[in-house]
Amino acid sequence: MAMRPAVKRNGLLIIGFAILQCIILQTSVHQQWFDFSHSQRAAVYTLSGIACATMIFLSLLYMVIKGNPDHT
Repeated sequence: MAMRPAVKRNGLLIIGFAILQCIILQTSVHQQWFDFSHSQRAAVYTLSGIACATMIFLSLLYMVIKGNPDHT
């Protein structure tokens, strides 16, 4: 089955943004760019991973639902 190019491009763009966001947030926690306590660092690290995984899952779901042309 063929996927529409615009949907594929949008899905891959969202996946790329999610991975970039995850890398930047986890690097900022690891390098201590912000003055967070230990609990706050753990929370930001965990939530950034969860947000990244959720965005990737939703973009893959978007590509599956919207990617194939409707057969009527």
